Amino acid sequence: MDHSNVVLTQYRTFVTKKESQQAFSKMLQIVADPDAPAVVQHCRGGKDRTGFGSMLVLGTLGVKKEDLVEDYLLTAKNRIKRNQTKMAGYKKLTSDPVVLNQLYSFIDTKPEFIEESIDTINNRYGSIENYVKKELKLTEQMVQQMKTMYLE
Repeated sequence: MDHSNVVLTQYRTFVTKKESQQAFSKMLQIVADPDAPAVVQHCRGGKDRTGFGSMLVLGTLGVKKEDLVEDYLLTAKNRIKRNQTKMAGYKKLTSDPVVLNQLYSFIDTKPEFIEESIDTINNRYGSIENYVKKELKLTEQMVQQMKTMYLE
């Protein structure tokens, strides 16, 4: 049984939960700061918070949804060996296919995950740029600064 619904809920929560909004607001403010040193964003798994944060940066810059999803899916390719290693470890602990499927659903990288965030934003705010301005409190000046710094 696939438990992707838990992950989908997490990706909606990135958009709607106040604590998440505060954290991603701080991250985007650093990204928009021309005086900030180099920016490195990471998390333990590299797909959920990092994937969402990267999507916010690229989406704020005007990258289209299909390209945001394609970028996110690069993580799936990069995680193949890591996921195989994790699953081998899990298989030493259990042979229960239900448990193994549940564990895999938490480390898998599916387009539906990032699409859930993008669709939640678009349905509630019309665009990622509107979302970062309204909920993440980026100013128009910050958004324009990001575009100046990161777009050719």
